Amino acid sequence: MRSPLVVLATSLLSSGCAPATSAPPIAASPSPAPVTVAVAPAPQPAPAPTPVAPSRPSVTDARIFIRYAHYWDQPIDDEAVELVRTLAKTASDWPAFSKTAPPGSRKRVMVEHFIEQFEQAGQLMKAGVMSADLYFDMWYSVEGFWAKLQPWVVGLRTESGRPDLYATTEWLAGKSQAFHDESEKSPKTWPPLETAPPTTDDVMLFYEFAAMWQSQRDSDAEAFVEKLVVDAPDVPTFERLVKRNTHEWTMFDRVFCETDQAGVLVKNGVLRTDLAALVRDPVKWWDIGKRWIVPLRAKYPHLYEDTEALAGRVAEMRTRR
Repeated sequence: MRSPLVVLATSLLSSGCAPATSAPPIAASPSPAPVTVAVAPAPQPAPAPTPVAPSRPSVTDARIFIRYAHYWDQPIDDEAVELVRTLAKTASDWPAFSKTAPPGSRKRVMVEHFIEQFEQAGQLMKAGVMSADLYFDMWYSVEGFWAKLQPWVVGLRTESGRPDLYATTEWLAGKSQAFHDESEKSPKTWPPLETAPPTTDDVMLFYEFAAMWQSQRDSDAEAFVEKLVVDAPDVPTFERLVKRNTHEWTMFDRVFCETDQAGVLVKNGVLRTDLAALVRDPVKWWDIGKRWIVPLRAKYPHLYEDTEALAGRVAEMRTRR
């Protein structure tokens, strides 16, 4: 009996893999072809992302901000901001604050109420429903107030055992600082709404905005500023009569806050220039206020700059007509 190896060899030979006769002499193997090693190209830096064109705030964005602002623009909010500014001077650190505004006191409640407006705005912005372009340009300087609030918040976090207390306000302050830094380098501008006839949305937005500025506080504020023309003929007298942590400053600010907010809406292309001039005439009020505002810019560089811009735009529009 043949072995399995013999059977296997016979099978291979008869299958055509090799001739059945004796094998011819083995020729010398040719030299192997040279191996070419492909060298990988050096890694290239990733292309820079295509910049996303900034989008103009919409009428809906403006309406959301106006409703937010109206909610946080009540007499109690005047009281709260005046108190925060006063405490920032008289009780700037935590030991002094905790003694001046202990838990349960009205001062503590007012400070917490003031911070809540930033918490609310931050949550809305994180949810994508509050326009940063409008909020940071039309509302308080969040980073400026955060500098005052931070020592108190650090103490409140320890006192309450909540290390994340008012974390959204801290986040919002960082966003606000970044927004203003970017605005300094690359200010955004949009074509004003001045040529086409007003639409229904234009008129509705105007009345929603105007409704914020029709209270008794507004009448009192206008009368106060007009009286300052006589009582404060120069900047030193103005600064003596209108300190920033007092109700007098709140009234002064109320007049020019309206024209400033209107100016922001106009420069963002969401409020018509001609309609913006119907709430408070920016030309009239800038003519009154510039005697104090321009010198004060040595301390506050951007003070009411959108009021000035709006006054110039409205004046130019009137000359064209």
